[in-house]
Amino acid sequence: MRLTKEQIEAEGWKHIGGKLLSVAQQEYCKEGIAGVRVQYSEKDRELIIDNGEEYEQNNTFYYGECKDINTFRWVCKLLKIE
Repeated sequence: MRLTKEQIEAEGWKHIGGKLLSVAQQEYCKEGIAGVRVQYSEKDRELIIDNGEEYEQNNTFYYGECKDINTFRWVCKLLKIE
């Protein structure tokens, strides 16, 4: 089962739009957590968690596959984003 927009929002993240890179990615932010942005592509299961600046490797906290809500929660917990 894939991670969905609804599951991300249920974790307290607010949808703030999307932008087109190589695939359509949806962007989210979480109130009370400044400087962290989540981008997720449901099609490719690609998750990027960064500081909201233009894409550079040193601005990225996590970049990789995210298969489901449990993986998303695990990554957020490891990064101490709660």
